[in-house]
Amino acid sequence: MANHSSSCDGSKSICQKLFEALNQRIENLIYEQQDNKCKFKATGARKAFAWINTHGSRSPKIEIWFLGDLDAARKFSTLTIRPRKPTNSSWGEYHGRFNVENAKQLEQAVELLASISCPYST
Repeated sequence: MANHSSSCDGSKSICQKLFEALNQRIENLIYEQQDNKCKFKATGARKAFAWINTHGSRSPKIEIWFLGDLDAARKFSTLTIRPRKPTNSSWGEYHGRFNVENAKQLEQAVELLASISCPYST
C-alpha cells in the first residue's frame, strides 16, 4: 500500500470517485491529499470523518478509517468492517476500517460515511 501520489492509477481513481460521490451528499466537503493519507472533513466539523489510510500500489484498493458505530457500519454487507486497535492518540476515535476495491463497495462506502461517520465528526 502507498500514499495517494505513489499509488496505482486505479487506487487514485477510487479515491477521486469517493470524493466526487461524497461531495454530492455532504455540503462544503473538504478533501485534502496529505503526505501519506487523504482526509475527508465537513466544513466546520471538529475533525475529519474519514481518512484514506493507504492506497494500493499494485491493484486498485483503498483502506478507509472512519468514525462512528461499528455495529451500525456492519449493515453494509459488501464492506468487510474491521475494528482498529485502540490508541491513546487522536487516531483512537477511528474505531473501524474497511477496504474499497470495486464500484459496489464504493457505493456502500459513500452511504456509510455520509450517514454514520460524518455525523460523528461534528
